Amino acid sequence: GKKSYDKRESIKQKDVKRDMARMKKIRL
Repeated sequence: GKKSYDKRESIKQKDVKRDMARMKKIRL
């Protein structure tokens, strides 16, 4: 259903943000 899809998308967005933060740390 749409609700479970939205949940999966929000989890994906969290992972993307975490990866970006990790990349920033590595760059610094």
